Amino acid sequence: MKAKHMPFSDFLAQVVVEEASLSFSRDVPLSCSLRVGRSIMHHTLKQSARDQSLDSIQETDFSLMQLGLEGVVAYLTRIQNALEHRDYVAKRVAVERAEQLVQHLLLHLGAETQKAVILRLDRLYRYLLLKLARCNMFNDMEALYGCEPIIADLRLEWAIVQGERRDEDVRFSRLIDFDDMLTG
Repeated sequence: MKAKHMPFSDFLAQVVVEEASLSFSRDVPLSCSLRVGRSIMHHTLKQSARDQSLDSIQETDFSLMQLGLEGVVAYLTRIQNALEHRDYVAKRVAVERAEQLVQHLLLHLGAETQKAVILRLDRLYRYLLLKLARCNMFNDMEALYGCEPIIADLRLEWAIVQGERRDEDVRFSRLIDFDDMLTG
């Protein structure tokens, strides 16, 4: 089970609320209780402002994910150029950076997304990491070319998350079929 991380501001608000409930039960001076009450009201106002801007944040997250995928594609091009010129140091650096970018994208999958979509995104990101590792270890251009359909499927999945496409519409457009891979 995945541990749910609480933002620091939510944690702080929870502590303030707990302190407020304790202060009312312990005959603490009223001025202290009023300060706690004001801080709770301030947090509530900040919370509602944060909720109102949630849509713009989700759009920003989507555009950052798209930008991250574009970065991976740019590194794939660098890897290909390095392999063609037998520049293995440049290849290693480009592969490491591409792997770091993919790992970052993998770690920041949103919890607000449907579980089935997160599972497919997780599998695709991990499969992309395996292809990059194979390319790095064996200087394998075929493994590098195998990254292109994975990137295409990642774009399809993110289009589903954003609501631009429906899952039923892209079911047969996917290029990577994990069930088929497992059976042979």
